[in-house]
Amino acid sequence: MYRKIVFILVTFFALVPLLATASTCPNPSRNLSFGSRGSDVVELQTFLIAEGDLAAGNNTGYFGRMTETAVKSWQAKNGLVSSGTAATTGYGAVGPRTRAKIASVCGTQAAQLHAVATINTISDLPGLAAAQNDARYILISVTVTTAPADGLYSIDWGDGTSGPLNHEGCSQPNNIGSNSGNGWCSSTLYSGGHAYKKAGTFKLRILDDDSKELTSREITAPAGSSGLKPRIPATKMNLQQLLAMPANQRLTLKFQEGLRVRMANGQLTGLSSEQSALFAGVLNSFGVSTAAVQRSYSRPEADLDAEREKGQQMSGNHLADANLYYSLQVPQGVSSAYVANALNALSFIEFAEPAPVATTLPSAM
Repeated sequence: MYRKIVFILVTFFALVPLLATASTCPNPSRNLSFGSRGSDVVELQTFLIAEGDLAAGNNTGYFGRMTETAVKSWQAKNGLVSSGTAATTGYGAVGPRTRAKIASVCGTQAAQLHAVATINTISDLPGLAAAQNDARYILISVTVTTAPADGLYSIDWGDGTSGPLNHEGCSQPNNIGSNSGNGWCSSTLYSGGHAYKKAGTFKLRILDDDSKELTSREITAPAGSSGLKPRIPATKMNLQQLLAMPANQRLTLKFQEGLRVRMANGQLTGLSSEQSALFAGVLNSFGVSTAAVQRSYSRPEADLDAEREKGQQMSGNHLADANLYYSLQVPQGVSSAYVANALNALSFIEFAEPAPVATTLPSAM
């Protein structure tokens, strides 16, 4: 009888630490990193305190440097990662791998993250619509949050056709590594283009890789067209063609027709916040500020708009929006060809290339 009592007591006290640890197990439904706040951060900090990686009393609900250091300690001792940064390897941030490991240690299942999609802008390209006798041709910009930076999403255009969204890039890195080593984003930009062949009202739907609808929007394609002959968009040069052009530190760039990009108080307007972030990101990667972007034409924008409208009526042709042309001075030592090539990778840029170099005629002529 004595031995049975001893065995029961030993077993009970051996299980107490495990039960206490299980009661402190977090199961966040989002990725957590420096700057995060909330009750799920409190749960994470309580867990780290129980694990001995964070000092008692620091479960404040704010993911600061002490919590980041504690996460690094926990990741290292559990064989996840022990070097790098939150941005490169996920070291110090709670992403999919760390969440899965916590769930494994706790004997639970990690909560699933759910992507959220927002349709930012829908822009018309009347020139393309007229060229193909379409009712409407649109460009769409979509932001997906709480999702892998390389996530796959598609769009159902509502007229019996569908296709993948184009991945534009991560505009707000979340500094969290994924299982595959790819980054996670607080905000990732996608785009797509489509021609509606007939008039009508259609339900446009953004879908995840399981065909689950994330968001939708009604699109109306009007009957009839402007009757103008289409303008053929410029062809973007590839890097080899750009490098073969005469060297010039000044670039000419043009935004896509249908956008209302304008210059107001020295700042570009008319781009979505995601497009602005991507545009600035490309320039900043070459040490160029958006302040270096200037209008190509100095005349008032309203005058150029009026002249374009008059020219279209007289010629019967779609004409380029002169207010979408800009120039950019690239610093010495930076290849303008590489800057142009990077800008050309953005879907909302019609083209970017070094400006033509003025030729000096021989004095004999």
